[in-house]
Amino acid sequence: MLDTLLLLALNGLIWGLIIALIALGLSIIFGLLDIINIAHGDFFMVGTVLAWFTLELTGNFWVAFLIVPLIGFIFGALIQRVVIQPIRNVAALSIVATFGLSRRASVSPLERRRAASCRRSRAPFQCLESTTKSTGCLPR
Repeated sequence: MLDTLLLLALNGLIWGLIIALIALGLSIIFGLLDIINIAHGDFFMVGTVLAWFTLELTGNFWVAFLIVPLIGFIFGALIQRVVIQPIRNVAALSIVATFGLSRRASVSPLERRRAASCRRSRAPFQCLESTTKSTGCLPR
């Protein structure tokens, strides 16, 4: 019983630290760059999935530990240069742009293919699904 309580407390502490890390990053980005980054959590998600994929591919934690931050840095620098920098002084556009990045990061390639094939089909109502994310298309 005491072991379970200790594990639960440790788990709660770890989750709290993860959420605090994300919040700290969000506040630093807003404080230094004056950009409201809605996609901040999605970048964490992409990094986590990339770390899991690298760990599964190589089987070595330390390789993933060294490679994933470098890939994340390159990905973040590319997003900064291509998306954020051109709209730096317009707050409304930064919200829209980072929301678009968030949407793009959270939709799986399978859902994108399904929605694209739905848009090309002649019976679009057959594509509608009752899932938490609407991947169907609306009639023209």
